[in-house]
Amino acid sequence: MSIHSSVEYERTPGEEKAVFAFLDDYFDSDHDQTELSESEKETAQTIVQYVNSRFGRMKYILGTAIDFIVLAQRVDGEDKGYEPNLETGDVFDRYNRVEQKGGKTLNTLTLRDDNGKEYGIRKTEERVLGLFHEELNRLDYPSAYVYSTGQWHKYQDLLELCFRLSETGRYCTLEELVDYGLGHMKRAEEFEGNPRVRLFPQVVSAYPRGEFEDENGGVVFQALVYGYFKADRPHLSIVVDKVRTGSSRQKRVGDIDCYMDLKVEMSVEVKDFALTEDHYQKELGTFVEDVTEAGIRGAVYARDVEGSLRQKLEDRGIYVQTEDDMLCTIRGWDWPKQDAAFRGAIHYLAHIEQNTNAVGRLQEFIADQDPDHDVLVRFNPERKETSDPQQALELD
Repeated sequence: MSIHSSVEYERTPGEEKAVFAFLDDYFDSDHDQTELSESEKETAQTIVQYVNSRFGRMKYILGTAIDFIVLAQRVDGEDKGYEPNLETGDVFDRYNRVEQKGGKTLNTLTLRDDNGKEYGIRKTEERVLGLFHEELNRLDYPSAYVYSTGQWHKYQDLLELCFRLSETGRYCTLEELVDYGLGHMKRAEEFEGNPRVRLFPQVVSAYPRGEFEDENGGVVFQALVYGYFKADRPHLSIVVDKVRTGSSRQKRVGDIDCYMDLKVEMSVEVKDFALTEDHYQKELGTFVEDVTEAGIRGAVYARDVEGSLRQKLEDRGIYVQTEDDMLCTIRGWDWPKQDAAFRGAIHYLAHIEQNTNAVGRLQEFIADQDPDHDVLVRFNPERKETSDPQQALELD
Protein backbone atom coordinates (compact mmCIF):
# COMPACT_ATOMS: atom_id res chain seq x y z
CA MET A 1 0.00 0.00 0.00
CA SER A 2 1.46 3.38 -1.04
CA ILE A 3 1.63 6.34 1.34
CA HIS A 4 1.35 8.61 -1.73
CA SER A 5 4.81 10.11 -1.34
CA SER A 6 6.85 11.38 -4.29
CA VAL A 7 8.81 8.10 -4.47
CA GLU A 8 8.35 6.37 -7.81
CA TYR A 9 10.44 3.27 -8.44
CA GLU A 10 9.58 -0.08 -10.02
CA ARG A 11 11.62 -2.90 -8.50
CA THR A 12 13.04 -5.75 -10.53
CA PRO A 13 11.93 -9.27 -9.47
CA GLY A 14 15.27 -9.77 -7.72
CA GLU A 15 14.96 -6.48 -5.86
CA GLU A 16 11.38 -7.31 -4.89
CA LYS A 17 12.54 -10.62 -3.40
CA ALA A 18 15.39 -8.96 -1.47
CA VAL A 19 13.19 -6.17 -0.06
CA PHE A 20 10.50 -8.64 0.99
CA ALA A 21 13.09 -10.83 2.74
CA PHE A 22 14.46 -7.78 4.59
CA LEU A 23 11.01 -6.72 5.80
CA ASP A 24 10.12 -10.31 6.66
CA ASP A 25 12.93 -10.30 9.23
CA TYR A 26 10.98 -7.77 11.29
CA PHE A 27 7.30 -8.18 10.41
CA ASP A 28 4.91 -11.13 10.55
CA SER A 29 2.85 -9.97 7.55
CA ASP A 30 3.18 -7.51 4.68
CA HIS A 31 0.36 -5.14 5.80
CA ASP A 32 -0.49 -4.40 2.19
CA GLN A 33 -4.22 -4.57 2.80
CA THR A 34 -4.41 -2.18 5.75
CA GLU A 35 -5.29 1.46 5.14
CA LEU A 36 -3.50 4.22 7.05
CA SER A 37 -5.24 7.30 8.37
CA GLU A 38 -4.54 10.54 6.53
CA SER A 39 -2.66 11.83 9.56
CA GLU A 40 -0.34 8.82 9.63
CA LYS A 41 0.22 9.09 5.88
CA GLU A 42 1.36 12.67 6.45
CA THR A 43 3.81 11.52 9.11
CA ALA A 44 5.20 8.86 6.77
CA GLN A 45 5.51 11.40 3.96
CA THR A 46 7.31 13.77 6.31
CA ILE A 47 9.88 11.05 7.10
CA VAL A 48 10.56 10.46 3.40
CA GLN A 49 10.81 14.22 2.79
CA TYR A 50 13.19 14.52 5.76
CA VAL A 51 15.49 11.96 4.13
CA ASN A 52 15.15 13.58 0.71
CA SER A 53 16.15 17.02 2.02
CA ARG A 54 19.45 15.70 3.41
CA PHE A 55 20.31 12.72 1.19
CA GLY A 56 22.38 14.72 -1.30
CA ARG A 57 24.97 15.68 1.30
CA MET A 58 24.64 12.79 3.80
CA LYS A 59 23.44 9.54 2.28
CA TYR A 60 23.57 7.83 5.67
CA ILE A 61 20.39 9.68 6.68
CA LEU A 62 18.47 7.06 4.68
CA GLY A 63 19.88 4.30 6.89
CA THR A 64 19.25 6.35 10.02
CA ALA A 65 15.54 6.58 9.20
CA ILE A 66 15.37 2.85 8.41
CA ASP A 67 17.27 2.02 11.62
CA PHE A 68 14.89 4.11 13.74
CA ILE A 69 11.78 2.49 12.26
CA VAL A 70 13.17 -1.03 12.65
CA LEU A 71 14.15 -0.19 16.23
CA ALA A 72 10.58 0.95 16.94
CA GLN A 73 9.25 -2.28 15.47
CA ARG A 74 11.65 -4.50 17.43
CA VAL A 75 11.25 -2.83 20.81
CA ASP A 76 7.46 -2.48 20.58
CA GLY A 77 6.31 -5.84 21.94
CA GLU A 78 2.68 -4.99 21.26
CA ASP A 79 1.66 -2.64 18.44
CA LYS A 80 0.42 0.56 20.11
CA GLY A 81 -1.00 1.94 16.90
CA TYR A 82 -0.38 5.37 15.47
CA GLU A 83 0.59 7.88 18.20
CA PRO A 84 0.53 11.35 16.60
CA ASN A 85 1.45 13.19 19.80
CA LEU A 86 4.38 11.02 20.86
CA GLU A 87 7.52 13.01 21.63
CA THR A 88 11.17 12.02 22.01
CA GLY A 89 10.96 12.24 25.80
CA ASP A 90 8.08 9.76 25.75
CA VAL A 91 10.25 7.28 23.85
CA PHE A 92 13.00 7.39 26.47
CA ASP A 93 10.47 7.26 29.29
CA ARG A 94 8.96 4.13 27.78
CA TYR A 95 12.23 2.40 26.89
CA ASN A 96 15.40 2.82 28.92
CA ARG A 97 18.39 3.88 26.85
CA VAL A 98 21.47 1.70 27.40
CA GLU A 99 24.36 4.13 27.65
CA GLN A 100 27.14 1.88 28.91
CA LYS A 101 28.17 -1.72 28.32
CA GLY A 102 31.22 -3.53 29.60
CA GLY A 103 32.41 -0.36 31.29
CA LYS A 104 32.39 1.52 27.97
CA THR A 105 30.16 4.42 26.96
CA LEU A 106 28.01 3.60 23.95
CA ASN A 107 27.80 6.21 21.20
CA THR A 108 25.08 4.32 19.35
CA LEU A 109 21.41 3.99 20.24
CA THR A 110 20.31 0.94 22.22
CA LEU A 111 16.98 0.63 24.03
CA ARG A 112 15.86 -1.86 26.69
CA ASP A 113 12.26 -3.05 26.84
CA ASP A 114 10.23 -3.92 29.95
CA ASN A 115 11.57 -7.50 29.85
CA GLY A 116 15.16 -6.35 29.97
CA LYS A 117 15.86 -7.24 26.32
CA GLU A 118 18.11 -4.82 24.45
CA TYR A 119 17.76 -3.63 20.87
CA GLY A 120 20.31 -1.46 19.09
CA ILE A 121 20.56 0.25 15.73
CA ARG A 122 24.12 -0.78 14.86
CA LYS A 123 23.30 -4.38 13.88
CA THR A 124 20.31 -3.12 11.94
CA GLU A 125 22.55 -0.72 10.03
CA GLU A 126 24.91 -3.60 9.24
CA ARG A 127 21.90 -5.45 7.81
CA VAL A 128 20.87 -2.35 5.80
CA LEU A 129 24.41 -2.08 4.42
CA GLY A 130 24.26 -5.71 3.35
CA LEU A 131 20.87 -5.18 1.76
CA PHE A 132 21.97 -2.28 -0.43
CA HIS A 133 25.49 -3.54 -1.24
CA GLU A 134 25.08 -7.30 -1.55
CA GLU A 135 21.45 -7.77 -2.52
CA LEU A 136 20.40 -4.58 -4.29
CA ASN A 137 23.78 -3.72 -5.89
CA ARG A 138 23.78 -0.09 -4.71
CA LEU A 139 27.42 0.56 -3.88
CA ASP A 140 26.77 4.28 -3.36
CA TYR A 141 25.28 3.43 0.02
CA PRO A 142 27.80 4.48 2.71
CA SER A 143 29.64 1.67 4.48
CA ALA A 144 30.83 3.64 7.53
CA TYR A 145 28.08 2.26 9.75
CA VAL A 146 30.06 2.81 12.97
CA TYR A 147 30.25 6.52 12.20
CA SER A 148 26.70 6.89 10.92
CA THR A 149 25.05 5.12 13.85
CA GLY A 150 27.11 7.29 16.19
CA GLN A 151 25.37 10.38 14.76
CA TRP A 152 21.88 9.28 15.84
CA HIS A 153 21.54 11.94 18.56
CA LYS A 154 21.55 14.70 15.92
CA TYR A 155 18.28 13.39 14.49
CA GLN A 156 16.00 12.97 17.49
CA ASP A 157 13.26 14.85 15.64
CA LEU A 158 13.38 12.05 13.05
CA LEU A 159 13.38 9.44 15.82
CA GLU A 160 10.21 11.00 17.20
CA LEU A 161 8.44 10.76 13.83
CA CYS A 162 9.48 7.13 13.34
CA PHE A 163 8.24 6.05 16.76
CA ARG A 164 4.83 7.63 16.15
CA LEU A 165 4.02 5.13 13.41
CA SER A 166 1.84 2.06 13.82
CA GLU A 167 3.19 -1.31 12.75
CA THR A 168 1.51 -0.96 9.36
CA GLY A 169 2.87 2.58 9.04
CA ARG A 170 6.37 1.33 9.76
CA TYR A 171 6.08 -1.36 7.11
CA CYS A 172 4.80 1.00 4.43
CA THR A 173 7.33 3.71 5.25
CA LEU A 174 10.20 1.24 5.12
CA GLU A 175 9.07 0.17 1.67
CA GLU A 176 9.04 3.81 0.55
CA LEU A 177 12.49 4.48 2.03
CA VAL A 178 14.07 1.44 0.38
CA ASP A 179 12.50 2.46 -2.94
CA TYR A 180 13.87 5.96 -2.41
CA GLY A 181 17.36 4.48 -2.07
CA LEU A 182 16.87 2.27 -5.13
CA GLY A 183 15.74 5.23 -7.20
CA HIS A 184 18.49 7.60 -6.07
CA MET A 185 21.54 5.30 -6.19
CA LYS A 186 22.92 3.70 -9.35
CA ARG A 187 23.07 -0.04 -9.78
CA ALA A 188 26.58 -1.41 -9.45
CA GLU A 189 26.33 -2.79 -13.01
CA GLU A 190 26.71 0.79 -14.22
CA PHE A 191 30.22 0.86 -12.80
CA GLU A 192 33.12 -1.11 -14.18
CA GLY A 193 33.82 -3.95 -11.82
CA ASN A 194 33.39 -7.62 -11.11
CA PRO A 195 29.74 -8.57 -11.62
CA ARG A 196 30.08 -12.03 -10.07
CA VAL A 197 27.61 -13.11 -7.42
CA ARG A 198 29.08 -12.75 -3.94
CA LEU A 199 28.30 -16.23 -2.71
CA PHE A 200 30.08 -16.51 0.60
CA PRO A 201 28.05 -13.85 2.47
CA GLN A 202 24.87 -15.45 1.12
CA VAL A 203 25.95 -18.92 2.27
CA VAL A 204 26.79 -17.58 5.74
CA SER A 205 23.55 -15.63 6.15
CA ALA A 206 20.94 -17.62 4.21
CA TYR A 207 22.06 -21.23 3.72
CA PRO A 208 20.04 -23.60 5.98
CA ARG A 209 22.13 -25.27 8.67
CA GLY A 210 21.23 -27.89 11.24
CA GLU A 211 20.51 -31.60 11.39
CA PHE A 212 19.99 -33.02 7.91
CA GLU A 213 19.99 -36.65 6.84
CA ASP A 214 23.57 -38.01 6.75
CA GLU A 215 24.91 -34.60 7.77
CA ASN A 216 26.16 -33.96 11.30
CA GLY A 217 24.98 -30.83 13.05
CA GLY A 218 27.64 -28.13 13.03
CA VAL A 219 29.40 -29.44 9.93
CA VAL A 220 28.38 -26.54 7.68
CA PHE A 221 29.37 -23.84 10.17
CA GLN A 222 32.74 -25.54 10.71
CA ALA A 223 33.17 -25.61 6.92
CA LEU A 224 32.39 -21.88 6.75
CA VAL A 225 34.85 -21.00 9.50
CA TYR A 226 37.49 -23.21 7.88
CA GLY A 227 36.93 -21.43 4.55
CA TYR A 228 37.04 -18.08 6.32
CA PHE A 229 40.47 -18.83 7.80
CA LYS A 230 41.81 -20.33 4.56
CA ALA A 231 41.03 -17.04 2.81
CA ASP A 232 41.90 -14.66 5.62
CA ARG A 233 45.12 -16.30 6.93
CA PRO A 234 46.88 -17.78 3.87
CA HIS A 235 50.22 -17.43 5.66
CA LEU A 236 49.13 -20.05 8.23
CA SER A 237 48.89 -23.83 7.74
CA ILE A 238 45.52 -25.14 8.89
CA VAL A 239 44.95 -28.48 10.59
CA VAL A 240 41.35 -29.63 10.96
CA ASP A 241 39.34 -32.85 11.09
CA LYS A 242 35.73 -33.95 10.83
CA VAL A 243 33.24 -32.55 13.32
CA ARG A 244 32.65 -34.71 16.38
CA THR A 245 36.23 -35.91 16.23
CA GLY A 246 37.86 -35.24 19.58
CA SER A 247 40.62 -32.65 19.39
CA SER A 248 42.80 -34.31 22.01
CA ARG A 249 42.71 -37.68 20.24
CA GLN A 250 43.88 -35.97 17.05
CA LYS A 251 46.61 -34.03 18.88
CA ARG A 252 44.82 -30.76 18.22
CA VAL A 253 44.07 -27.93 20.63
CA GLY A 254 40.75 -26.77 19.17
CA ASP A 255 38.49 -27.59 16.25
CA ILE A 256 40.77 -25.68 13.87
CA ASP A 257 44.48 -25.19 14.57
CA CYS A 258 46.50 -22.69 12.56
CA TYR A 259 50.25 -23.32 12.45
CA MET A 260 53.20 -21.10 11.69
CA ASP A 261 55.93 -23.59 10.85
CA LEU A 262 56.24 -25.89 13.89
CA LYS A 263 54.07 -24.01 16.35
CA VAL A 264 50.36 -23.36 16.77
CA GLU A 265 49.77 -19.66 16.18
CA MET A 266 45.99 -19.71 16.67
CA SER A 267 43.41 -22.26 17.74
CA VAL A 268 39.70 -21.94 17.05
CA GLU A 269 36.62 -23.48 18.68
CA VAL A 270 33.54 -23.56 16.43
CA LYS A 271 30.03 -23.68 17.93
CA ASP A 272 26.96 -23.49 15.71
CA PHE A 273 24.65 -22.38 18.51
CA ALA A 274 24.22 -19.46 20.88
CA LEU A 275 26.68 -19.71 23.77
CA THR A 276 25.60 -18.67 27.25
CA GLU A 277 27.20 -18.68 30.67
CA ASP A 278 25.65 -22.11 31.24
CA HIS A 279 27.67 -23.51 28.32
CA TYR A 280 30.98 -22.10 29.46
CA GLN A 281 32.57 -24.93 31.42
CA LYS A 282 31.24 -27.77 29.29
CA GLU A 283 31.85 -26.24 25.88
CA LEU A 284 34.84 -23.95 26.41
CA GLY A 285 36.44 -24.55 29.79
CA THR A 286 39.12 -27.01 28.65
CA PHE A 287 39.85 -25.06 25.47
CA VAL A 288 40.34 -21.77 27.34
CA GLU A 289 42.66 -23.40 29.87
CA ASP A 290 44.70 -25.13 27.15
CA VAL A 291 45.31 -22.06 25.00
CA THR A 292 45.98 -19.89 28.05
CA GLU A 293 48.56 -22.27 29.49
CA ALA A 294 50.23 -22.81 26.11
CA GLY A 295 50.34 -19.13 25.23
CA ILE A 296 48.34 -19.74 22.04
CA ARG A 297 46.01 -17.14 20.53
CA GLY A 298 42.54 -18.59 21.13
CA ALA A 299 39.38 -17.75 19.21
CA VAL A 300 35.73 -18.74 19.53
CA TYR A 301 33.40 -18.58 16.52
CA ALA A 302 29.76 -19.14 17.44
CA ARG A 303 26.29 -18.44 16.11
CA ASP A 304 25.89 -15.96 18.97
CA VAL A 305 27.49 -15.29 22.35
CA GLU A 306 25.80 -13.93 25.47
CA GLY A 307 27.19 -10.52 26.36
CA SER A 308 28.51 -11.46 29.80
CA LEU A 309 30.19 -14.60 28.44
CA ARG A 310 31.74 -12.63 25.62
CA GLN A 311 33.24 -10.25 28.16
CA LYS A 312 34.52 -13.15 30.26
CA LEU A 313 36.22 -14.73 27.24
CA GLU A 314 37.75 -11.47 26.08
CA ASP A 315 39.03 -10.86 29.60
CA ARG A 316 40.86 -14.19 29.27
CA GLY A 317 42.40 -13.06 25.99
CA ILE A 318 40.06 -15.11 23.77
CA TYR A 319 39.03 -13.52 20.46
CA VAL A 320 35.24 -13.85 20.04
CA GLN A 321 33.32 -13.69 16.76
CA THR A 322 29.61 -14.29 16.25
CA GLU A 323 28.02 -15.18 12.94
CA ASP A 324 27.01 -11.52 12.55
CA ASP A 325 30.57 -10.37 13.28
CA MET A 326 31.95 -12.73 10.66
CA LEU A 327 29.31 -11.68 8.15
CA CYS A 328 30.12 -8.00 8.67
CA THR A 329 33.81 -8.70 8.02
CA ILE A 330 33.39 -10.79 4.87
CA ARG A 331 31.01 -8.27 3.32
CA GLY A 332 33.99 -5.93 3.22
CA TRP A 333 36.15 -8.44 1.35
CA ASP A 334 36.73 -8.29 -2.39
CA TRP A 335 35.12 -10.96 -4.58
CA PRO A 336 38.25 -13.12 -5.06
CA LYS A 337 38.76 -13.35 -1.31
CA GLN A 338 35.08 -14.17 -0.72
CA ASP A 339 35.26 -16.80 -3.44
CA ALA A 340 38.41 -18.29 -1.90
CA ALA A 341 36.54 -18.64 1.39
CA PHE A 342 33.59 -20.29 -0.34
CA ARG A 343 35.89 -22.73 -2.14
CA GLY A 344 37.58 -23.53 1.15
CA ALA A 345 34.21 -24.33 2.70
CA ILE A 346 33.14 -26.71 -0.06
CA HIS A 347 36.62 -28.29 -0.03
CA TYR A 348 36.11 -29.00 3.66
CA LEU A 349 32.78 -30.74 3.03
CA ALA A 350 34.14 -32.73 0.09
CA HIS A 351 37.62 -33.73 1.21
CA ILE A 352 37.73 -33.44 4.99
CA GLU A 353 34.19 -34.45 5.95
CA GLN A 354 33.97 -36.47 2.70
CA ASN A 355 30.19 -36.01 2.76
CA THR A 356 28.68 -36.12 -0.72
CA ASN A 357 25.20 -35.29 0.60
CA ALA A 358 26.46 -32.09 2.22
CA VAL A 359 28.30 -31.15 -0.99
CA GLY A 360 25.23 -31.84 -3.11
CA ARG A 361 22.94 -29.82 -0.84
CA LEU A 362 25.30 -26.83 -0.99
CA GLN A 363 25.61 -27.18 -4.78
CA GLU A 364 21.82 -27.04 -5.09
CA PHE A 365 21.81 -23.78 -3.13
CA ILE A 366 24.62 -22.36 -5.27
CA ALA A 367 22.81 -23.35 -8.46
CA ASP A 368 19.99 -20.98 -7.49
CA GLN A 369 22.37 -18.13 -6.64
CA ASP A 370 25.08 -18.46 -9.32
CA PRO A 371 24.30 -21.18 -11.89
CA ASP A 372 27.53 -20.38 -13.75
CA HIS A 373 29.87 -21.02 -10.82
CA ASP A 374 32.41 -23.65 -11.74
CA VAL A 375 31.93 -25.71 -8.55
CA LEU A 376 28.75 -26.91 -10.25
CA VAL A 377 30.62 -28.37 -13.23
CA ARG A 378 33.52 -30.80 -13.28
CA PHE A 379 35.16 -32.61 -16.18
CA ASN A 380 35.95 -36.31 -16.44
CA PRO A 381 39.12 -37.54 -18.21
CA GLU A 382 37.21 -37.57 -21.53
CA ARG A 383 36.35 -33.88 -20.90
CA LYS A 384 32.63 -34.56 -20.62
CA GLU A 385 30.73 -32.23 -18.36
CA THR A 386 28.76 -33.44 -15.38
CA SER A 387 26.53 -31.59 -12.96
CA ASP A 388 25.77 -34.58 -10.73
CA PRO A 389 27.03 -33.76 -7.19
CA GLN A 390 28.08 -37.37 -6.45
CA GLN A 391 29.96 -37.72 -9.73
CA ALA A 392 31.43 -34.26 -9.40
CA LEU A 393 32.85 -35.12 -5.99
CA GLU A 394 34.35 -38.36 -7.30
CA LEU A 395 35.98 -36.53 -10.21
CA ASP A 396 37.30 -33.63 -8.15
